[in-house]
Amino acid sequence: MDWFRIHPYCIAPHYRSNYSESPLIGKSVEYFIEQKIPFVVLRDGGALILDSKSPLVLNTSVC
Repeated sequence: MDWFRIHPYCIAPHYRSNYSESPLIGKSVEYFIEQKIPFVVLRDGGALILDSKSPLVLNTSVC
C-alpha cells in the first residue's frame, strides 16, 4: 500500500474563506482545473466523509 496516496484527489481547504491562505487555495484550484487534476474543496465549517466508494463533501456555506 502506498501510504502517501490515501486519497485519489487533492483537497483544497479554506476555499473562499476569510483565512489569509484562501487566495493561494484559489490559485491551487485554478491549477487543478487547468491540469485536470481531481480535487474537492472544503469551505469553513465543511467536512469530508470518506467511505470505500466515493467521498461526500458537506459544506455549510455556498460559494
